[in-house]
Amino acid sequence: MGSISVTEAVAISGLTPQHLRRLVKTAKVQGRQTGENGVWLVDEESLRNYLRQQRRPGPKPKGTVDSQVPNGT
Repeated sequence: MGSISVTEAVAISGLTPQHLRRLVKTAKVQGRQTGENGVWLVDEESLRNYLRQQRRPGPKPKGTVDSQVPNGT
């Protein structure tokens, strides 16, 4: 396996191009933006590994109850 385009990664994963680029930027999936014309490439094996992980859709919590500041009551 090697590098694939974001278009190919969308077809494999069902994720949006924007989400795939975010996964690369946050290093959750390996990939890069080429210098020639700004095309994004995604490592196919890294993407498949990410897709095998248990993921939950929707917004993620910003913190836990333990990390919140007490309200003084």
